[in-house]
Amino acid sequence: ISDDGKKLTIHSDYQQYHKKQNSYIGSGHVKIWYDDYYAQGPKVSVFPDAKTNKPNEVYFIGRSKIIQQEKDIIADKIKMTIQNNYELILSCLGENKTIDISRKRYWSNLLPLL
Repeated sequence: ISDDGKKLTIHSDYQQYHKKQNSYIGSGHVKIWYDDYYAQGPKVSVFPDAKTNKPNEVYFIGRSKIIQQEKDIIADKIKMTIQNNYELILSCLGENKTIDISRKRYWSNLLPLL
């Protein structure tokens, strides 16, 4: 739970926590909820901040999807970075699509991981 009350919730078929690496691995029907974002994919790695132990970086591996309100982002790999002000930054790697359901617009391109 962040200082402003936002909570990162993770569900998956398999979960493992590495205390030395301070990392979490989940695989099999992974689902994550954070603020007004919902994400799903086959595999995820979560790396909390070493000092605060709050979620910092989340990596989805395999064809994954993030949904916020009426926008969908689908990509081969997705990196979610939670900033100090608890803003979420998304980076995509490989073939990806962005769909704006409200405007019925669709973008597809190849982007590097930023």
